[in-house]
Amino acid sequence: MQCVAQEKAPLQYKQLSILLTKDKLDEQDIKQLFIWGEQYINRPGILPKDIDSSILCANKILNAGIRQHNDSWQGQACMIYSKIFREKGEQTRGREYAQKAQKIFERTHQEEFLADAYVELSRYISYEDDENLAEAIHEQEMAVKLYAKTGNHLKQAQTLTLLADYVIGVPDMYKAIELLHQAEAVYKKIGYTRLGGVYDLLGLAYRSTGELSTALDYQLRAIREIEGSGDTTQSLSTAYNGLGMMYYEMEAFEPSVDAYNKAFAVAEKLKDTVSMQYITGNLANSYIRLKNGDAALRVLKREERFFPPSGEKPRVLLQVAMVHAYVAGNKLAAARPYVAGWWKQRKLWTGMT
Repeated sequence: MQCVAQEKAPLQYKQLSILLTKDKLDEQDIKQLFIWGEQYINRPGILPKDIDSSILCANKILNAGIRQHNDSWQGQACMIYSKIFREKGEQTRGREYAQKAQKIFERTHQEEFLADAYVELSRYISYEDDENLAEAIHEQEMAVKLYAKTGNHLKQAQTLTLLADYVIGVPDMYKAIELLHQAEAVYKKIGYTRLGGVYDLLGLAYRSTGELSTALDYQLRAIREIEGSGDTTQSLSTAYNGLGMMYYEMEAFEPSVDAYNKAFAVAEKLKDTVSMQYITGNLANSYIRLKNGDAALRVLKREERFFPPSGEKPRVLLQVAMVHAYVAGNKLAAARPYVAGWWKQRKLWTGMT
């Protein structure tokens, strides 16, 4: 049998090992295995052994469900499998398991699990998928109603926040603001105080409607909440990047540089190269607006050397940014290779000769 991830406390590791070898499971056993299976697959900075441990939990739940003719257990196993395959990038297989879970929970009339399945299905559709975005929004709306009906107000508020994030992609900022304030109210009703993610999205939404003063207030509140909770994950990097964008739109470029640098530092610690690339572009733009081409070149060359983009479009965006930085530093000759690279790629895209 594969080893279970070792980071768990010895007592919990022992309990999990016992459950994995137990012949006949009861409802409490399944509940515990489901909790651990989800903990492993949802862990920040997930490792291959975490995925292996989650698979062991899902396998045990599924086999018990089949042997003991318990559809609900099989549905719970499908939920974990969906998350496992989504984490591994196997979208088609993962979505199939989410759909199986949905059908099972519809049949067993387990509304909270059904809501979980709707949320899981929605995660297979990205914010940028214009063709299917409405489907994801519908699934999340269904989940919100079911969570409210079953009284799970924490999941209700979490899904309202997720729904607002997708509605921002439509974009419908006023609807998103309404949803976020609903989430805020539900969170406060149950005494939940970690509202940094809600405030960060409110900052983005209000910035998009041009209400910059309100947007800045929410963005600063987001950072205070996230830092106050001791959260040093991607949430903090996202909030600081949002603050940098806020200051940039207000043409306060020096504070925007400070915010972007803080966002980058968090992303770098997390080894989140995609965020590092995105933040670097924002940081370079602020330096260029400060007429500091040398500083812009410094951060762009850092990206080019240590964490270069792999896709064609991001590479071209980096080339364009380098051109702007060289021009800002009055180094036109040095910009020519990047202009040539950009022009060559443009011809490939457009079929120009």
